[in-house]
Amino acid sequence: MEVSTTNEVHRLQKLPQGVHIMIGEKDVMVSSAAVEHLYNQIELENKTIRIMPDLGHRLLVNKYSI
Repeated sequence: MEVSTTNEVHRLQKLPQGVHIMIGEKDVMVSSAAVEHLYNQIELENKTIRIMPDLGHRLLVNKYSI
């Protein structure tokens, strides 16, 4: 599902720890601040991010979307 990066930043700010980001087959834990920066960069570029609901707080960043 596509989501608003603004809404996701607000949700992200409520998380006490970092977030898993999946890029391709890599799954890495990054800080909430780093992910907020990522959202802000995506917003600036008017791109979308796809959230995979079955993966919890994991983001699937499609290399063709950004």
